[in-house]
Amino acid sequence: MLQLAFTVQDLSRTRFATSPLDHLIFGLIPQECPHYVGSTARDRWWRRVRAHVPQAAGPLMELCAASPYGLPDFLGAQIDVEHRRIGDELDAIRTVPDEQVRADLSAAYDDLYGPESTNGRIGTRRRPEPPRVIRELYDAGSDGLRGLTHAARALYTRCLAPDWPDIQRQLRADISRRMHTCAQRGAGGLLEGVYPRLSWNDGGILRYAEAPASANGVFKLGGYGLELRPSIFLEGGIGFFLPPGRQPVLFHPTGSWPGGDRSAPGLDGLTTLIGPARARALRAIGRGPCTTKELADRLGITAPSVSAHTNALRTAGAITTERHGREVCHTLSHLGHDLLATNPEPVEMRAGTEDGRRAVRQRAR
Repeated sequence: MLQLAFTVQDLSRTRFATSPLDHLIFGLIPQECPHYVGSTARDRWWRRVRAHVPQAAGPLMELCAASPYGLPDFLGAQIDVEHRRIGDELDAIRTVPDEQVRADLSAAYDDLYGPESTNGRIGTRRRPEPPRVIRELYDAGSDGLRGLTHAARALYTRCLAPDWPDIQRQLRADISRRMHTCAQRGAGGLLEGVYPRLSWNDGGILRYAEAPASANGVFKLGGYGLELRPSIFLEGGIGFFLPPGRQPVLFHPTGSWPGGDRSAPGLDGLTTLIGPARARALRAIGRGPCTTKELADRLGITAPSVSAHTNALRTAGAITTERHGREVCHTLSHLGHDLLATNPEPVEMRAGTEDGRRAVRQRAR
């Protein structure tokens, strides 16, 4: 069992971050690797883009597939930014010094020699040579990171960049919902809600019972706090990055919410979050900016009722309101767009549409 020990300072420094480099790496780890924790979203993405992978991406792909234990720590670029850009992450990797590159490679790919039992005696045999990219990186040190980051940039540009704006909207909405959980249930509720196998106690310990044997024990965060990084490319597990002298990271799936599976027919995550009336109002504003009167017409309710809903949505940061003369115009904010993007209206709720009528007929059979 892995136990993360939090102090008050650690809790105050715990934060969320989004990373395109994380998604690039999780997308590359082959299914046959023991540390593969992919998702249906990852598999769909890979099937769609693998024919377009540039040849220049070879060094990064070889590195991700080479070790059964994990990846070298220098790929965990540490940047003090909530929503990261791929260029900043790759720049941070290129600053890693020679000694850290070699130490991280040795830790990740140390199974080159090992004991072998022969007729009851312990001998030593040479394991297979490490892949070429590992040998070259070890020999070149930090100078070899330029080729590796070039490979990452080429792969990102060709295969992930077109999808990243949509992915990031989903990640931001996931973070917003988890912060709502934090406001209701506190930091402990936030942390143990990240994944079903995590548990929190009032002594400030976050426990993970399914950690591999190599990660068992108590890990003190040392005042750095914990960085939580959601990923749509994770589904069946979580991952930890626990470097000494730096902020640890917990990689976790998106969209694990109380109340069941959001993909189940008829279940509306937006209604669960803000209530049915305000969910309808937010979706109506999502069809296009509108005045209070226009929104009342769309919803079929009175203007005073609309004002109550828009005041609540504006206070929550889901919409913005601007005055034009004697009228006000309501528009979705970035958060509002994120909420709608990650909580599409269930087809059964689209009354009056053919899709909605068809779904209701199918459910009734």
